[in-house]
Formats: sequence, structure tokens, C-alpha cells
Amino acid sequence: MIGPGLLDLDASLIKNTHVSERVNVQFRLEAFNVINHTNFNPPLNNNVIFDETGVLVPDVGTIDSTQIPARIIQLGAKLTF
Repeated sequence: MIGPGLLDLDASLIKNTHVSERVNVQFRLEAFNVINHTNFNPPLNNNVIFDETGVLVPDVGTIDSTQIPARIIQLGAKLTF
């Protein structure tokens, strides 16, 4: 069995500001999984569908978790001198 695909979009905005000749400030906004798309893990028991006696393995093909977390946004600032 083949599991669902992975769709992920990350983005960042960076603003460099010169305070003086030797001092700079960098402001950052970073966002992970911007579109907040749910990405599911591959199905459980993906290697074995039937046991030795030919009976279907319970929970085969069940998808019960996600691969990556929901949208994450972080802000940051860096001062260089």
C-alpha cells in the first residue's frame, strides 16, 4: 500500500536595518506549514496484509497520525555590532 503524499510550504520574511555604521538589527518572521495542510503518516502494518494462515491482519491500512505539526510561526531579532 502507498500512503498519502506530503505537502509542506515554509516561508520567511527578513528585514535588515542599519542602526549606525557598525550596528545592524535583523528582524525575522518564519512560518512552517504555512497552508496548514494535514499530512498523514503511511498506513499501519504496511508490510504485511495477511498473516501466515491467510487471515487479514487487524488494523491493516489504518492511518492514525500525522507526519508534521500544524502551522508554526516564530519571530526573531538579531543585533550585530
